[in-house]
Amino acid sequence: MTIHINNSQSSKPRILPQVSRRDFALSAAGFSIAPWLSQLAAAQNTAASDRLRVLDTHVHFYDPTRPQGIPWPKSDDKLLYRRLLPADYVTALGGSRVDGVIVVEASSWLEDNQWLLDLAGRERLIAGIVGHLNPDAPEFDRQLKRFAANPKFRGIRVGGGTITKKLDDKVFLASMRTMADKGLTLDVIGNASMLAPVASLASKFPSLRIVLNHLAGPGDPAKGIPESWREGMRTAGAQKNIYCKVSGLVELVKSDEPGKSPTSLDYYRELLDVLWEAMGPERLVYGSNWPVCERGAPLPAVQKLAMEFFSLQSRETMEEICWENGRAAYGISNQ
Repeated sequence: MTIHINNSQSSKPRILPQVSRRDFALSAAGFSIAPWLSQLAAAQNTAASDRLRVLDTHVHFYDPTRPQGIPWPKSDDKLLYRRLLPADYVTALGGSRVDGVIVVEASSWLEDNQWLLDLAGRERLIAGIVGHLNPDAPEFDRQLKRFAANPKFRGIRVGGGTITKKLDDKVFLASMRTMADKGLTLDVIGNASMLAPVASLASKFPSLRIVLNHLAGPGDPAKGIPESWREGMRTAGAQKNIYCKVSGLVELVKSDEPGKSPTSLDYYRELLDVLWEAMGPERLVYGSNWPVCERGAPLPAVQKLAMEFFSLQSRETMEEICWENGRAAYGISNQ
């Protein structure tokens, strides 16, 4: 799979009309829809300024060979515990290309936020950093001011349980106000139980951009999609400042052998249909979750799966989801 793209920046994201469920269903059934590879091939043959651009909004970089080591992943993780940096990501793409990535910091060590920012200063591939800070900590404002002084620092990630517990906590809410005022983004990771609280938080701070990670963990679709997830995603989708990453799909399937999860769109279609109805084309973003995705499938297969889903829509909508929405979600301006 080869996706040719350039490094030009586009203007403010366009808001496209909602695609109806009927049109989506027809597309999903294969009516009047060219194979996704045909769309990509067509994109390759357009003028350089109009080739498909891709922003991968969820990757992890780290280096266990540092003198201080790393807190995550653990040394007994045979798949993930290895030096993984931008060059390794490019190699893992297997010939595909992306315009940029958002790196999500999984380490709880404060100075690892700076480590990533230093890396971003050397690597053009990195478009932004989602840091790891505790919004309950007394020093949160000071730490946020320090890291947010770097324009590559685009927000922080918290667990969904934190939001559930802290919806009425004055310190937490003050931190969320600070985030919103600084134009930063809140990533949230968790399962369906977090969706209603996240929606409530979004309604309290309509200027705070919130990004759900990994589809809020609905589980293996072959085992049935929980009604709590369906309803929760609809509730979250009603808040226009909530985005959702199309990421973590293959990791939903706990295969006996790493890298052997299903990679056919049909396997995940019902789940993605719910997601499409809840968020529409304006608030879906692409994320690979590399290298964690390799528990389910290699990076090219993960990207192919997402692109096949996106290509059920128009070329303009595909560009919106692959590029514009991610930049909007993280407040990345033209540079």
